[in-house]
Amino acid sequence: MVPIPGKQPAASTYWALIKSERLVLLKVRWPGGYGVVETAADHTPVRRDAALPWQEGSGSQLPATDVDDGWGQAVFWPRGARWRGGIWLAAIFCAYAGVALLYPFTETGGVALLWMPNAVLVTALLRFRPRDWPYVYAVGLLAEVVADLTYNVAPHQALYFGFVNAIEATLFVLCAALIAGGPRNIGLLTVRGALAVVLASVIVPALTGALGAIGSVWTFDSDYFTAWRNWWFGDSLGLLVGVPIGLLLRDAIGSVARRRSGPLTLGGGGAAALIFVASATLAVSGNAWGAQQTALAAAALLALTFGAVGASTATVLTATVTLIGLARDEGFATAAQEQALLFVVFAAVYVIAAATESTDRTMGQLLCARQDLEHTNRSLIALHAELEVVEQAEARLAAVVQSSDDAIISMTTDCVIQTWNPGAGLLLGNTEARMVGQPMQSLMTAQSQTLFAKALQEIRCGERAERHDAQWLRADQTLVDVAVNVFALRAAGGDLIGYSAIARDITKRIQAQRQLERLAHFDKLTGLTNRGETISRLESALANPRAPGAELGVLFCDVDRFKAVNDTWGHNVGDVVLSTLADRIRRSVRHGDTVGRTGGDEILVLLPGLHSLEEADQIAEKIRYSAAEPIHHCGNTFHVTLSIGATIAVPGESVLAMTARADEAMYQAKRAGGNSVTCI
Repeated sequence: MVPIPGKQPAASTYWALIKSERLVLLKVRWPGGYGVVETAADHTPVRRDAALPWQEGSGSQLPATDVDDGWGQAVFWPRGARWRGGIWLAAIFCAYAGVALLYPFTETGGVALLWMPNAVLVTALLRFRPRDWPYVYAVGLLAEVVADLTYNVAPHQALYFGFVNAIEATLFVLCAALIAGGPRNIGLLTVRGALAVVLASVIVPALTGALGAIGSVWTFDSDYFTAWRNWWFGDSLGLLVGVPIGLLLRDAIGSVARRRSGPLTLGGGGAAALIFVASATLAVSGNAWGAQQTALAAAALLALTFGAVGASTATVLTATVTLIGLARDEGFATAAQEQALLFVVFAAVYVIAAATESTDRTMGQLLCARQDLEHTNRSLIALHAELEVVEQAEARLAAVVQSSDDAIISMTTDCVIQTWNPGAGLLLGNTEARMVGQPMQSLMTAQSQTLFAKALQEIRCGERAERHDAQWLRADQTLVDVAVNVFALRAAGGDLIGYSAIARDITKRIQAQRQLERLAHFDKLTGLTNRGETISRLESALANPRAPGAELGVLFCDVDRFKAVNDTWGHNVGDVVLSTLADRIRRSVRHGDTVGRTGGDEILVLLPGLHSLEEADQIAEKIRYSAAEPIHHCGNTFHVTLSIGATIAVPGESVLAMTARADEAMYQAKRAGGNSVTCI
């Protein structure tokens, strides 16, 4: 909120300006100025007698006692309960030391096969504010020394390992936060957050392993390269398994697992439990490979069923049965291979879980999108009606509601930007300082400028501008789809003093529309144009005049003995064959040619700009030769051929006549034994 100078009332007053289900806009008057502020919709009158704690003209927000910067909000030593710091110290110490004491069970060449204490440090760093991180480092070092002393590691060597682990945990947090777009985004609730965990688990231990390997050579007299590799693999796998577990309590609040119930939960969770029991049985019997592969199947099932919670649980169980199986089978001789496999599989499981979480949230948003948009439009219309009766400075400020998620921009009558809210910054990637004074049209494509000019003309004629969809330019010159409402800003006397534009990101809606349009014109199985689109293109090509010497050719392709393929191998194999043939035909034609699926195994190829029927025959032979190459699928090899009929359009010919002639040519090729081209 930015105060409006020039007003000096004697007392501070709050009163509701606009109130709806989604927001409450408050017109605020205080000694030194006016302003408009958005609050949560609580449907109760708002009054306050004390002056607002900011200075006139400062443009500052209401100060918070504890500003949320994304780096955790827990305090080690809160004023009202200082004993909590001791509990936190004991908890981190026990967690770190307890996991470190499992080292003998996961040891390989002086370095842990699965080193999870650093996951404890990462979780603690994300939990507490940066100014409390020294407590985390201190208790981590102490736990490292205590744990290492039980393995006859010298205190100074243990301190060295502790310092390296502290560096690793810190770099992991910073790296993951950079990739995820903030520390609160780290986790399995989004694909970006899951990728941040995976990438940071790969990158950071590879760097810190260079320091850790020095300590391993110093302490255990091991080979440097081997120690570095083992440190990298062990710490990477430990972070990948442990960090999602540490974030489980935080992320479970927003996880789809809390909203899942019924047959899906019982079926998916029950099946995964049975599979894990089988995996554990194999591990105890010494079948390491079987235990691991069985556990991986259950891990994917848990991720699909329970999202982030399921993925976190599955990785622990999978790692456990793998370690048991390795210990009972062949020891840790193949540890590096098992680590690499587990890392790849866990990364895939996390992405599956994040995609499950994102899909559930997206589906919920899509179901409510229409009502949400209508509701927002009603709120914005109400806002506009109220803003038209206030004075000029108040109207401009009210149009730029700082707390709105939408882009709200006010401008002069010459369309020069005057105010720019944070929502506009998030949507378009530009700052207020950079955009104020710039022409509004600089944000728009040529087509969007036309729509915007039309809206302004409607306003000047006394009409209300209708909402329109447009494309605006981000700071990086990429396009974003927006729904735009344009309103007039008028003084108390009714004079036009400027405009306000309110834009909402509709990228997901536009993408959904485009997907529907594609499904209407393209075959889902092969990706080729469907029958309707193909015939429409042929009609257009026949109706349009062609350049002298340019002919329109048509190829009618039919799979030889395709019914036998379906009857013998099933329709799934038949679909694979059709998709493969469609790809080969598409690669065999020229740029600008159309390849469409007009029936079950019938494919029509449109060849504009041919010079002769011989050229169509050459393209058909190329297709026939490519299609005859063996198709390999699921260990089987299939030999499939095409019968192709080729023809050239006759002036004034109809679509039916031309396709019938191509069809007849194709049947002549079939009667000749198939795998041939006939030209008519």
